[in-house]
This record gives sequence, structure tokens and C-alpha cells, in this order.
Amino acid sequence: MYYEFSGEGGPLVFISGLGSDHKSWKMAQVPYFTAAGYKCLLLDNRDVGQTDDSPVPIYTIKECAEDVSGLLHNLGIKQAHIIGASMGGRIAQELAINFPNLVRSLTLACTSAIAEPITQDRIASWKNAKIKFSLEEFYEMLGVWLFTYRFYENAEAVKLFKEVVRTNPYPQSSQSFLRQCDAVMGHNTLDRLSHIIAPTHVIVGDEDIVNPLRQSRILAEKIRGAKLTIIPEAGHGVFLEKANDFNRGVLGFLKEH
Repeated sequence: MYYEFSGEGGPLVFISGLGSDHKSWKMAQVPYFTAAGYKCLLLDNRDVGQTDDSPVPIYTIKECAEDVSGLLHNLGIKQAHIIGASMGGRIAQELAINFPNLVRSLTLACTSAIAEPITQDRIASWKNAKIKFSLEEFYEMLGVWLFTYRFYENAEAVKLFKEVVRTNPYPQSSQSFLRQCDAVMGHNTLDRLSHIIAPTHVIVGDEDIVNPLRQSRILAEKIRGAKLTIIPEAGHGVFLEKANDFNRGVLGFLKEH
């Protein structure tokens, strides 16, 4: 399992989403939170980046959380702030439910408790596209799900997004992506959210079409004492498209805990 640290201070763990490796946090989040006094732990989930492919063809989001728990144990980290986005938010939920002592606070970004029917069909279409498209074609398709039209009006941001995809030295294979998709499609914590005892912050872009606002409202309602932050004019990639708003919101919550 690949990981790396940045900064010094209290441990802050970032868990990436479907098809994403640790680099998704490096540009916009790591400099901000290291400057704020946190020791950022970035990791690659199984089947992506520099972490090994899964040793089994079928696995669950809970097993991905066990991967993170094992990593923290081996690094000697007894408790940490956890931030998870999208699939990473699902992993973070399972981490908080099954390993509550590890989680000092929980930030769930652009995620949900269950893959509802429309999500199932959406991910099925992504699986088909991953098999048939080139790497560049696939992420051109995926990008329109991740960002609002405002992002595409910024030519430099779009160019950078495509360049990061094109130059990734560790591109995810189709089979690895499909396995991650299947794990997400099988995820359901809806009846277990009340087991989460960590202080929880749910954060979402108001124009997220992948995990829409109504799903974040469910998380905030079912997790005792959870705080809900809605970032205007932001899509699913809220932590990239509205990085300043996202970072300030997360940091304010972390300082409370």
C-alpha cells in the first residue's frame, strides 16, 4: 500500500475517490493543511496508483477501510482526522463505524451512504466506457460529471486537468477500475450511520450531480450531531473546483475538534 507524509503536526488522513490516487489532494489541499499545522497522510487505495492490485477479484468498501486501518496501525497512528471524498467518503464511513477509536474527526465530502438505482446505472455506464475508451477519452467523459460549466470556462484549469491525466505514470487498468466500481455499487451504510460517534462534517457542492445534495442531507440527518456545509456553484469535484471554500470549511471544523 503506497503512502506518503507531508508536514508536521496532528495526523490528517486523505482518502481518494473512485479511480483517483493520492495526487488528487496534493495540489490544492496539502500545501494548505500543512501550513495550518497538520501532518498530512496521503495514500493510494487498493487497485489504484502505486498500491498493489487487489489480491482478490471481489472486495467491499469495508475491506478498503480495513486496508486504511492496517496502514494506520503499522504506522503507529492511534487516532487521526479523516477526510474522504466520494468513494473515499464511503471508505471513511466504514472506518468510523468499524474502527471508531481511530477517528478523531470525520469529514465526508461529496459522498453518500448507498449506491441508489441511478448511481448503479451511472457507474455501469462508466464501466462500459472504461473498457471501450482510451485513457484521455475516458477522463474527458468523466470530467463533465465532476465539474460545473464554470470549471470549463477556465481554459487553464481544464488544460491542467487533462495534463495530469495524460502524464500519470501509474494509470489505472480497466480491470482495477471495474473492481473499484463493483465495491462502490455494493456499498450501503444507511442503517449503520447512527453507529458513527466521531464528530462529523458533511460537505458538498450544491451542483453535485454524482452524489447530489439530498444524499448529503441524509448523511447529516442520520449521523448524530453532524454538521452540513453546502458550497455554492460547485460540482462533485468540489475540493478542486472550489478549493479555497472547501479548505476553509474543513479547517474551521478541524479546529473545533
